[in-house]
Amino acid sequence: MAARNESNAPESGESLAEQAEEEGSGLPAELELQREEMIKLYRELSAKNESEREVEPRGKGAWRENLLVLGTVLVPLLVCGLSTIVTLRQLHLQNEQAERSALHLESTNQRQAELQKATVSVSQANMVQGFLDALTSEDPRKRKLAVQAVLVALPQLGAELAKIVEQTDPDTSVRTAATDSVTAHVAGLVAQLASEDEAARSRAAQSLHASFRSDPRVVAAVKTHLSKHEDESAAYHALALLNSLDHAMLRAQGGELGEIASRAERAGPRAAEQVRLLRSHLK
Repeated sequence: MAARNESNAPESGESLAEQAEEEGSGLPAELELQREEMIKLYRELSAKNESEREVEPRGKGAWRENLLVLGTVLVPLLVCGLSTIVTLRQLHLQNEQAERSALHLESTNQRQAELQKATVSVSQANMVQGFLDALTSEDPRKRKLAVQAVLVALPQLGAELAKIVEQTDPDTSVRTAATDSVTAHVAGLVAQLASEDEAARSRAAQSLHASFRSDPRVVAAVKTHLSKHEDESAAYHALALLNSLDHAMLRAQGGELGEIASRAERAGPRAAEQVRLLRSHLK
């Protein structure tokens, strides 16, 4: 009977401490120190209980047995708690690593975009060099064709090059041809303002604003454009473009713009609002 009681009795404090040591191995240094302190305290309490058990009357040490039973529960819970802390710390470290990886990826994508932009710039520079050779050719016919080509291939920079040829070429026929090419180019961009494709309208407006902001040919092109497109959408986008141009140039074209405003304000409320804004720029 006594043997059976001994076999069913809780493990000793020393055994539980050894178990905690085995289960808690591999913890970080700061947690390992805390675990060792708890095991040390548990061993001291167990040793004290063993010494007091020898002098106490039989049956008076039940609370110590309960302590040992409680220890069999607390020690694994302690190890489990420490393991949970370690797991949370590992998750935190993983999150930090993921954030660093995301930042690295963003930085890499930005560098790739800059490299692509630089590549486009180099490609455009090579193209410009080719056009410069044609624009300064001794053959007038080649210069005329080069003006037309550069306006298509290089929408913004090409407009600047074409205007230089228009103003400085020694051959009158080349200057006239350049003027005709630039005027046609402006008219084509204005015509795109009536496109149903929003991206196409936006590109045309940006090109006109960037290269022809002070060019009165835009006003003439808009006047012709609105004589063919009387709907409110066309009037609204054309007037919005005019309002983004140089105000001094607009005031110099007051007569033409007065006709445009009188016709466009009847197209609808959105167009009428742009007309009121345009008239304010002409004052």
